[in-house]
Amino acid sequence: MSQSTASKLIFSLVLILCIFFAGYVYKNRKPNVEHAIAPKTTLHSQIATHSNPVTHYTFSSGDAIDVSDSRNDGTIVGAKQSLPNYQGQAILLDGNSYVLAKTPFSSTTSITVSAWVYPTDTTGTTGIFSFGYDRGSGQGMTLSLDSLSRIKATVNSQSFATGISSIDANNWYLLDYVWDGQNSSVYVNGIMKAGPTLAPLTLGTNEIRFGSVTGMTGLRGGLADVRVYDRALSADEISSQYVNNAALYITDAANFSIPTSVAPAEVAPAVVYPNKVQPSAVAPTDTATKVPTPPKFVFRNTMKIGTRSPEVKALQIFLNTHGFVIATHGNGSLGLESMYYGTSTAIAVAKFQMAHAQEILAPYGLTKGTGNFSAKTMAVVNSLL
Repeated sequence: MSQSTASKLIFSLVLILCIFFAGYVYKNRKPNVEHAIAPKTTLHSQIATHSNPVTHYTFSSGDAIDVSDSRNDGTIVGAKQSLPNYQGQAILLDGNSYVLAKTPFSSTTSITVSAWVYPTDTTGTTGIFSFGYDRGSGQGMTLSLDSLSRIKATVNSQSFATGISSIDANNWYLLDYVWDGQNSSVYVNGIMKAGPTLAPLTLGTNEIRFGSVTGMTGLRGGLADVRVYDRALSADEISSQYVNNAALYITDAANFSIPTSVAPAEVAPAVVYPNKVQPSAVAPTDTATKVPTPPKFVFRNTMKIGTRSPEVKALQIFLNTHGFVIATHGNGSLGLESMYYGTSTAIAVAKFQMAHAQEILAPYGLTKGTGNFSAKTMAVVNSLL
């Protein structure tokens, strides 16, 4: 082989190696952010969702002022009275009055509507709230009480929750209606009572009503802490939403000062929102009206290791604040209670049972606590609330 031929062969090999190396570098290069191709957007990516409500009425001024960033102020149609509640104010509606607002978004992939309600009269059919509801086409969402005071929910005229969870007069209830883009669910006091049920939703109007559904008698009673989210709250979020209020009602029960008689001109019939201190009683007058004291929060379910529910967290708070500490730090400690009934909760319950042995254990011939939140244990705890 001549020197010229060898040189050409070496040059060709070097060229091939250079081309190969350049190809390798190009294939494995890091993209330039400024020139990177943007991913295709979907309907979900086009609609921004928020962790906080996109409409939130606390009625702190007695009006429907939206305290969220959306500033979606509503209008209170008809007569209303202001009532004190844990954040500032609730309003009392008379069956003809309601809160009217626009939907805070033109389109969405999911919705949660939430409100605390306190019916003072549950006779007949009662409209609680509607979202994008058009009576003619039936499109939109509604939540109401039927003639037997049971919750009924509709989406696009389809009743997916009928006759669930009776509502008693003169009690506060947290009601959450969730549509996750395909399925609808209804929660009462943090617990799912209906759903998830496949229920396509079309908004028939851009109107929201709280305390009313077109064609029905409206809510007669209290309305508080109204929220709308542009996402579907999880079951845990809704449970926490309830527990954070109901539990505070338990621990702050001694702070409640509910007037037994009030001057009608000064304050509406007394209601108790389950959280904070109520105003001191107004001195009775000759024209004072007697107002019944609403029932306090009570435990209603037995529990044991493995139970998950909002009442578990309420029980843990009770134990931690009554000398039967679940944990001194970390999970289960004061302020870090959970909805899970584990071994530490059972041990604290057993200690409580031993402290009240005559009432809880002796009737069954027991000398040691079982750790189960039985009917007898529940009765003793409720007597101390």
